[in-house]
Amino acid sequence: MLTGELILRLGDGAGSSERRFRAGESIHVPAGLIHQIEAVVDTDVLEASTPELDDLVRLSDRYGRS
Repeated sequence: MLTGELILRLGDGAGSSERRFRAGESIHVPAGLIHQIEAVVDTDVLEASTPELDDLVRLSDRYGRS
């Protein structure tokens, strides 16, 4: 993460967890792991993806995108 602060939620259900991140911290999220990012303040995130660009599945968000 470049600037700001966010909450990263990993998993779905009983095995889920969440952690706060601040500028300079990073994490590797394995392919297929359900995750959600919520900005606590204005935040700039640098995200790199695998070559499998068609593996993204949006489950839900507050803006009604699917």
